[in-house]
Amino acid sequence: MTQKERTINELRQVKDSVYDHPNNKDLTEVEQNLMNELNYKATLILKIEKLLTEKEVPLNVKSLYAFSIEELESVWTLWTAND
Repeated sequence: MTQKERTINELRQVKDSVYDHPNNKDLTEVEQNLMNELNYKATLILKIEKLLTEKEVPLNVKSLYAFSIEELESVWTLWTAND
């Protein structure tokens, strides 16, 4: 097994451990859906923040938290369309 294959397998194990977090079995379906939605929104905010920081666009990061998921997806799509 090459180093790259070993690294990919380690990443898959980390991903599996995150997605199968033991606390999730205690959540109801509604709570799990809310958690997934919040995690998705947070991921979008972090990606947009990193992208705009790399492009040296001045922004107030706190303002991103007021955006809906649809608005964040639109911002992400617009800024990554030409990449």
